[in-house]
Amino acid sequence: MNEFSTFPLADVSTIEKDSNVTIPTDDGVEEVKDWVDFNEK
Repeated sequence: MNEFSTFPLADVSTIEKDSNVTIPTDDGVEEVKDWVDFNEK
């Protein structure tokens, strides 16, 4: 399995019971959005 350190999946807030989908923390989402916005071409 891949190891992610800045990817939102690395900072899981909750896991949806029915679908087993991970939900990242708000801070994780904000950090990744900032990274994407900074690297936007």
